[in-house]
Amino acid sequence: MIYKPYYKCPYYHLGRGPHYNNVGQMMYFNGHSYYILDCADGDVNGDRIPDSVCTVGNRPYDLQSTFTEDITLLIQDGVTHKYTRIPLKENQGYDPIVFLGDFTGDKVNDILVSINSGGSGGFSYDYVYSFLDNEPKLLFDAEEFSSKYQYQVNYKDYYKVEVISPAMKQKYILDISLKGAEYLNEIYNRNGTLKAPLQGEVIPMGNVYPIDMQRDKQYELNVIQRIIGRYGADTLALLNTNLKWNGEQFEPDMQYISIWGSDIG
Repeated sequence: MIYKPYYKCPYYHLGRGPHYNNVGQMMYFNGHSYYILDCADGDVNGDRIPDSVCTVGNRPYDLQSTFTEDITLLIQDGVTHKYTRIPLKENQGYDPIVFLGDFTGDKVNDILVSINSGGSGGFSYDYVYSFLDNEPKLLFDAEEFSSKYQYQVNYKDYYKVEVISPAMKQKYILDISLKGAEYLNEIYNRNGTLKAPLQGEVIPMGNVYPIDMQRDKQYELNVIQRIIGRYGADTLALLNTNLKWNGEQFEPDMQYISIWGSDIG
C-alpha cells in the first residue's frame, strides 16, 4: 500500500490563482506583519466573484525552517477587497495548507485548512470553515471529531488484534502473524496464546484529505488515523473514515482499515 503524506496530496494543487504567486512574501494587516504561507482563489462567500483565501503567520526562527506560529486564516473579498481574519485554535506547526471545495452541497466553496504538527506522530491539525455571506462558521474540527469517536484495540490469542468502534458499532480483526518472530515472541507463548493482556490504541489525531467519492463535485473528508500496538512507532494499520455532510454536521459515511503487505519469500 502506498500512503502519501497530506502535503503531497494532488487535490491541494486545485483552486490556485494569482495570489498563490505571493506565497513566501511578507504582508501587512492591521499593523501586524505576516508571512503569506499558502493561498487559493475561489468564491467562498456566494457572490460568484473569486475571493483570495490565505494562511498567514510568523516565522520565529531562521527562514529556512518552515515552522510557523500565530497561523491565521485570512480572506480577502473579491469585490470590496476587505480582509476577514479567522484565528485558528491550533496555530503553530509546519506548512499550513488551504484547500477550497464545496463540502456542504450548496455550490459555494468551503475552506479546508491543514497544519502539519511536525511531531513524530505525523498528524495534522485540520479545520473546515464556511464563509457564506461573509460569515465564518466552523464546520469541522479534527480534534473534536477524535474526541467523539473512540476505539478499543485489544491483542487476542493466535496473532490477532481486535479493533472495536463503539460509536460506529463495528469490529475489525487484524492478522499480525507476519510481524516477525522477534516481535511475536515478546507477546505470545509458543502455542499462540498471549503471555499477558495487551492493548494498543488508535492515535486520536491523524490526517484529513478532501475527496470526491461520488464524483459529483461535492467533497467529503477522508480521515486517516494510525492504529498502533505497543508503542507509538508500532503501526499495525491505518483506520480510514470517510465523513459526509448531512446538512448539519459531518458524519461517518464509510469506514475501513488499510494494512501493509509483506514480502513474499
